Amino acid sequence: MRVGTMRALVKPAAGPGLEIRSVPIPKPGPGQVLVHVRAGGICGTDLHIWRWDPWAASRLHPPVIIGHEFCGTVTEIGPDAHGVAPGDFVSGESHVNCGRCPACRRGEPHICERLQIIGVDRDGAFTDFVVLPAQNARKLPPSTPVEVA
Repeated sequence: MRVGTMRALVKPAAGPGLEIRSVPIPKPGPGQVLVHVRAGGICGTDLHIWRWDPWAASRLHPPVIIGHEFCGTVTEIGPDAHGVAPGDFVSGESHVNCGRCPACRRGEPHICERLQIIGVDRDGAFTDFVVLPAQNARKLPPSTPVEVA
């Protein structure tokens, strides 16, 4: 288990801007994995959050670590986490669904009633380590360039 702090790009409060902060390294819980982030992509969502436009103001509840496009290496797995192992190179599916609502049971998890987005509704990947559900870690061939992943 990793202990200590890491760097993170944080939306600290309502309003424009972001901050680089030192935050605790998260620990994977049941069904979760800890990923050492190797690369991340900036997209329009991140710009909305930085600017604090009406969408961001209506959606975010700072403080939150931003970033939802990323790849990295699994370093730890929590209890009952399946499908990936330490050392696996993965990308992250940013839409975290509940798996229990009617939409999820119909096979439509992207319209989950309790959908959360990594880097928006829960801490994201513009950091050294990110925790996500094991089911959201997509295994990639180790030879995949980070720019492609």
